[in-house]
Amino acid sequence: MADLQHNQGRLIINASWFHTREEWDAREPKEVVKLNTPAQYVVLIELQPQYYCDNFKTCSYILQDLQEYHTRNCGLSDIAYNYLLSGGAVGEIYEGRGAHIQGQHTDGFNAVSLGIGFMDDYASDNITTIKKRFEHFFQFLNDAVQEGYLVTNYRLRKHKNITIAQNVSQSSDSL
Repeated sequence: MADLQHNQGRLIINASWFHTREEWDAREPKEVVKLNTPAQYVVLIELQPQYYCDNFKTCSYILQDLQEYHTRNCGLSDIAYNYLLSGGAVGEIYEGRGAHIQGQHTDGFNAVSLGIGFMDDYASDNITTIKKRFEHFFQFLNDAVQEGYLVTNYRLRKHKNITIAQNVSQSSDSL
């Protein structure tokens, strides 16, 4: 289990591969709706190639851009996702809304799930690289269970591929 820190009900992991909203310079949300934890589902959302990244500087810029797009163009209150997983050799996790706030990623599942955006094309990578990235992802999920943000028998669901130009809160028919 990772070194955990509780900050205003947030799940913060003290690890070099975990980045908070403050680290990537997120703006304050327009509105906050608390998530009734523990969540029952983890929804995996593959982002479009222009949102792939493999280092902190690029990922931070992309997250700021996504937050701006979601709030200004899609009418959302914040970035849509609870967390995001980057590409590269490490697979860093970025706090979106966090585990305690309802996401706006999948209509009909937002109130019962954590939405995880994937910022990489995992299909083109070798298995060793993918395994390394997912070690952090599953460690994060285990910590979320341990801390009561996710039920022990959570269910993974893959969201259909979406384009960022769509309103992400209305793209759930493939769940």
